[in-house]
Amino acid sequence: MVLPPRTSKAWNGRLFNVDAKHICAVCSSNAPLELPKRLDIVSFNAARAFDWKPLPLFQIMARGESDYREWDKLLTFLVDHSRVAVINVGDVQLLLKPPGEENEATKKIMKLVDVAYRARPGPVKRPIAQMHPEYLTTLSQTHSSWLFGAVAELIDNACDAGAKRLEISIQKGTLKSPEVSEVPMLCFLDDGLGMTHKDIVKMVSFGHKKPEQDDPEQIGRFGVGFKTGVMRLGRGALVLTQSKETRSMALLSTGYNEGKDVLEVPIVTYTRRAGRMDIDTGLQTLEDSQKHRDVICTYGPFDEYGIGAEFQRLEGGTGTIIYVFDLEKWGSSFSLDWNESDDIMIRSRRVRSRPGQTSPEVPLDYSLRAYVEVMFLEPRMIVSIQGKKVTTKCLAKTLNSTWVTRATLMGKPVQLTLGVMELERKRGNCGIFLYWHGRLVESYKRVGNMVHSAEWGRGVIGVVETTKLMEFDRGRVGVLNSKQGFEDCEMYAALEKWLGEEADKYWETRVEKLTTEEKEGLAPDKSWVQCSKCLKWRVMDPEWHGELPDHWFCYMAPYKGSCNTPEENVEDGVVTTKTSRGTAVRKNTRGKEGSDITDSSKPLSRLTSKTTTNSPKVKRTSKRTKKE
Repeated sequence: MVLPPRTSKAWNGRLFNVDAKHICAVCSSNAPLELPKRLDIVSFNAARAFDWKPLPLFQIMARGESDYREWDKLLTFLVDHSRVAVINVGDVQLLLKPPGEENEATKKIMKLVDVAYRARPGPVKRPIAQMHPEYLTTLSQTHSSWLFGAVAELIDNACDAGAKRLEISIQKGTLKSPEVSEVPMLCFLDDGLGMTHKDIVKMVSFGHKKPEQDDPEQIGRFGVGFKTGVMRLGRGALVLTQSKETRSMALLSTGYNEGKDVLEVPIVTYTRRAGRMDIDTGLQTLEDSQKHRDVICTYGPFDEYGIGAEFQRLEGGTGTIIYVFDLEKWGSSFSLDWNESDDIMIRSRRVRSRPGQTSPEVPLDYSLRAYVEVMFLEPRMIVSIQGKKVTTKCLAKTLNSTWVTRATLMGKPVQLTLGVMELERKRGNCGIFLYWHGRLVESYKRVGNMVHSAEWGRGVIGVVETTKLMEFDRGRVGVLNSKQGFEDCEMYAALEKWLGEEADKYWETRVEKLTTEEKEGLAPDKSWVQCSKCLKWRVMDPEWHGELPDHWFCYMAPYKGSCNTPEENVEDGVVTTKTSRGTAVRKNTRGKEGSDITDSSKPLSRLTSKTTTNSPKVKRTSKRTKKE
């Protein structure tokens, strides 16, 4: 590239540091080319890396009305570290030299520095993900039947990032386009690992190669979760993320892309080194980064200073903040309702359609707090909604008269935990909760005779983990992209049949014979509480009846132990020792009169099973999940 013809013009402007912090007003009496009013330092490079002899020079200096302190700090830094401040202006690169020995006193008094300039090195990558804007509308339909399916996608992302804390809240932001207005935003803040530039480009890009192996520790795998989630919840999303070495921001907005033929997702990435933020010029030019910053500030909910303040919420550590704005409407109001002080609700309060469902009282269908309580099989993340901690549950550990049955379906092992919940019995609910990768996919799934009778199975809840069952060849899994259902496949059909048979047997042998008085006041077999520090679950003393604080720790009553103690698991009492394709003989080890049961049933195709119930005995184990 050839440099533009040299001219000599007076110029006034302002100089900004790599973190976009204003240094001072500057001027030049002999600027050799047209300069913008704003100059941004993009990096500091070693002075010895440059051959200064062939490079033309001009000078800039701090203007008299400026506060010289930041300018002095810059010059001192350049001298002490033998560094050059790099500024990109279009196709030209400016190099602010450290002041030399000659005329140093004069330059210090005049606040003067030499600036070399040269053709800008290239090529430079453009951090833009591309797709037609209309595709955003298509993505928004993935969770059209249930709004919390979209919320779950963003919670999954925090979980996959190894977050121990997640805050979900409604906050206020200001949109400037098409007119200035204050708007509500749905905010997700986590303390996970954050995202590098590569990670955030992958997240906002549209689909990626699926892994050849199914990783049970990762929920996301389809490459569409973030986009389908935010586009169902609103018309735009701002992402602020910070990893150990980078800080990035990105904007996915239908407003910005309206009328465009190619979808643009502007991204700006900084490097983090020794407490400094530098534009990563290996990924973007200063011109591009400035353009993207302007777009993000114009079409997003914060200006440049507001974004800096929001990054402070990460407290210098790693993590991600997602703001979904221009929220979806339900008539003249928003689809989400946050009038409840500690909850976020679906305004319609509609119950999802399920075969055999008759009860209108299913809170997890319209209460985010109720949904998050049981969203994970073994919760390992502290979640707060509207500033109040969610009391998450290991659902399988909250049942009464727990009955555990195991089987092999088409060569793969599966375990089902069945029990009774008094609250669900009063509501008229029942069914199986099916988890995949530890995350809830289907809830209150009626099986067996539950489908045909409102009273059959009333209050009975089952819990099953399907990860191994739904893992097929070449990394394919039998879960829908929305993660709100399963494929109609042979394995799922076999699972449904087996769940129905086991649920019916449990009802007939354990619950149906109970009197009304016996069904009243059924409490969980064990009470559990999770430590807010180590995230382990502890069994509570059954004699203790105090009230637990929102943030409970292992050293507190009733546990009064240590976070170093391994987590406890309830040991199953051996109940069934023999099953076959024809007759299954069950024994109840609790020793109640008439507890020996012989159950003749139809042959169970392609399965063998073993059934157990829980026992008061507690077994300590050092085994922990990777998510801890």
